[in-house]
Amino acid sequence: MRISLPEQREIEARMDVGDLGYYLSSSRDAAFAREFNPDIRMTRTQTIMPGAAFCDFRFHHVEHR
Repeated sequence: MRISLPEQREIEARMDVGDLGYYLSSSRDAAFAREFNPDIRMTRTQTIMPGAAFCDFRFHHVEHR
């Protein structure tokens, strides 16, 4: 999944909220995936909030034994 929302970054820059967008959105993504389904793991190496061109979400299914 590739998500690109530069307008979100622009809105936050105009509002001068700094890293608030990251803490309200991006920082909770992996925990949300785990709570949605304990067999899902998410990895991501970059996000739009601190300035990347896109978020590179990768979801993996892991079986608990």
